[in-house]
Formats: sequence, C-alpha cells, structure tokens
Amino acid sequence: MEWKLTTLIENHEDTEEKYVCEHGFSILIEKMDSKPPIRLLMDTGQSGAFFDNAEKMGVSLDKLDTLLLSHAHYDHVGGVKRLLENIPIETMYVGKNFFQEKYHEKKDGTIKNIGISFSRNDVERYGVKICEIEEDSREIFPGITIHRNFERITDYEQGNPHFFVKEKGVYKKDNFTDEIAAALEIKDGIVVITGCSHPGIMNIIYTIQKRSKKKICGIVGGTHLVEADESRLKKTIAALKEINIEFIAVSHCTGDENLEIIKNAFTLRAACAGVGGYQLKTIIQTGISRGVFSNEAGLGSSVIAHAQSDVEKPEIQGMWGIAEIFVDTILVCTVTALVLLVSGVYRPEICIQNFSTGIENIDGTTLMARAFGSVIPFGEELLVLSTVLFALATMIGWSCLGERTAVYLAKEKGTKIYKWLYVAVAFLGCMLAPAMIWELSDTLNGLMAIPNLLALFLLRREVQYPKK
Repeated sequence: MEWKLTTLIENHEDTEEKYVCEHGFSILIEKMDSKPPIRLLMDTGQSGAFFDNAEKMGVSLDKLDTLLLSHAHYDHVGGVKRLLENIPIETMYVGKNFFQEKYHEKKDGTIKNIGISFSRNDVERYGVKICEIEEDSREIFPGITIHRNFERITDYEQGNPHFFVKEKGVYKKDNFTDEIAAALEIKDGIVVITGCSHPGIMNIIYTIQKRSKKKICGIVGGTHLVEADESRLKKTIAALKEINIEFIAVSHCTGDENLEIIKNAFTLRAACAGVGGYQLKTIIQTGISRGVFSNEAGLGSSVIAHAQSDVEKPEIQGMWGIAEIFVDTILVCTVTALVLLVSGVYRPEICIQNFSTGIENIDGTTLMARAFGSVIPFGEELLVLSTVLFALATMIGWSCLGERTAVYLAKEKGTKIYKWLYVAVAFLGCMLAPAMIWELSDTLNGLMAIPNLLALFLLRREVQYPKK
C-alpha cells in the first residue's frame, strides 16, 4: 500500500520560514493507490493555521474523507471550527471519553483548562457524524486501523500526574482513554501515526505490534518525550533500536534537545556502536552473574566444605575444587547450551520479538524440559524431578554451611535463630517470581564476594603449608 503523509503544522519553523509554526500538530494522510485516493486529516493544530500552510503548499483540503482527532487537547483540536466552517466533513473519529473536560496543573499549582472549545452539538450542527471508538482497535478504511486503550507495558512511561479530567466537578488523573493512534499498513509492516503519545510512545508501539502481530517500520508524529528525563530517553531509544525501527519522523512534543539526541542516536555509526555495545554488555553481565552463581567463586561457601577434608597435601584438595568448577561450569553448562541449540526448542527470533513487545520469555528450566521431552519419553517429568532434587540438595547443603558459620559467630545459640531465618527466607523464595529470585541471588552473591575476597587478601600471610 502506498501512502503520502504531509505535516501541515507543528512546533518548528521550516528552513525558509515560509510556513506558520505553532505548538500543535496536524497531518494529512493520503492513500495513493486507491481510486479515488483516500484522504484523512489527523488533528488540526491549536489555531487553524494549518489551513494557511496547506494553501501555501498547494495542498487542497476540499475532498477530505474524514477527520481524526488523536485526543482532546487544545493544540490538536483548536482548528476544528475553522475546518468545519470551510470544508464539508462527513465523519469525525475520536476515542471514547473524548468530550471530557481536560485540565493541566501548572508549576504554581493553578489548574488550567486545556481541552476543547466545542461540544458534540457544535460538531453535529455541521452535519458531521461523530464516531466515538470504544473498542481497542477498528479498521476505518482498508489498510488504516485506529487504536486506543493502550496497555501500560513499560515501567519507565508512567504518565504525567499533572494532567486531569473533570468528572461531576471532581478532578481526576487523566489516563488518556480517549487518545488514539493510526496504524498504516505498508508492504513490510506498519507505520504508526501519533498525536502526542501521552500513554507512552513505546506503550503505543508495543500494543499495536502485539495486536497486529506485524513489524513496526516507522513512527510519525508526537512522542511527548519533552518531559522525559535522561533515563527514560535512553530506554526509549534502546527499545526503538531493539524493534529494529526503520524510520522516525517525530516532532511536536518531542522537545528540541531530545529530537536532536534521537536524530544522532539513529545514525549508522551510533546504531552499530549502540547495538554492539548493548549486546556485549548483556553477554558479559549475564555470563559473569551465572558463572559466579554456578561455581560460587569468591563466595566462601565451598571453602567450608573443602576445609573438612583431612588430606595430607592441600594441593590435592585444591585440585578437587578445580575439578568441581570445571565439571559444573564448563562441561555441564556447555552440554546444556548444546542440548538447547540442537533440540530446536530455542527460537532466537521469537525471543527477540517477545522482548520487544514486553512479553516475558520462557525461562531456561522450561526450555530444557521441552528439549528433553522432544526426544526422551517423560523427559519433561524427569527434568522436573531432577530440578526438585537438585534444589533440595542445594538447600540442605547451604543450610549446613550457614549453620556452621552461625556456630562460629554466635556459638550454639546462634543456630536456632539461623534455622528460623533460613526457613522464613526459603518460604519467601517460593512466593517470589523467578526473575526477582535471580536478581536477588545475583545481588547477594556479589555482596558475599566482597568480604570474602577482602578476607583472603588480608589473611594471605596466615596460610601455612606443612613442611616436607
């Protein structure tokens, strides 16, 4: 499908200062391969000056099929009256609750009305049919779908708490249930047109991607990143790179500085460095955390076990310790990885897609169970049983090691307190999500390594070897 997008007004001046600019947004959407072409206007800016810009561009607005209003803020709907006074419009699409009163709390605490200056009756007086979209998505023309009610998928797009709606005289936080975005189908996927992206630009992208099950190729319009801090901006850029966005034409409420940062972030050099650096960081971080967890290097726990030996030569016990790590970390982990790869249950493309859409990927234990189950009868059940036995043995072993430490620190009295604490923590571990358990384990393992490695350094001269 072939589309033509013409921005009629937004915040920035053109290089020749030929067109009017204002804090607002308006874009003409045309489907060129239809006979006749389908023409839609999305948003009207705050003053109606988009009309003048269209005339200067030589763009006729006489044959508009419909009007889309992304949300009910003045900088997107201010030109509606001028449009209706000059151009006959048959249909106007808005999201549910569009006609609610909209307000914004200023820095001095005062409340300002930032909503529409017209009513439903004012629009219908011009013979316009108002279609208030209540469902999550609706195809209004072949190849163009309107989306609303976006899922809150990301944790860094919380929404601005200073936007309100007024219901029965009471100010309530605006959740922007009226906000809509347009999805245009193209050959390779979808182009998303946004007005302001108050629910969060990535929440909008992930939701549309999840619903359509198609690749998001491009983004056009406002992102509301003007209010984003450095952390949110970095996460947004990383997320856009993760979904492999092909082009970005963002404007309006993106912010001048952030617009420049986004522009520079998607140069070829930045893309290569960013993707490569992110992947390398992830590999190193995951590898180190899993390696430390696997062989307990520097944690001090294995020392307690090896100290119980009565070998004549300490180097013999040391070799056993090295052999443990080799078998555990090198052999077992390598074999596990190979089993996953050759079984075919691990699909990297699906994992990447899930990550980009905010869907939690299947954990390693479940993948291994599926891998064994694909070739061995009752393979999944056997792995589950093995995992349970391993977990039980680990809990018993670590309980014993911790108890010995408690005895050393607080004599026999400390063992009772330790046992109760151990049971409480074990119970809590059963209630938490696996991802949180892994993060907590990595954190605590890192904290354990600090005093143990420091002690080894300070006590290095205390080590004595038996004389031959």
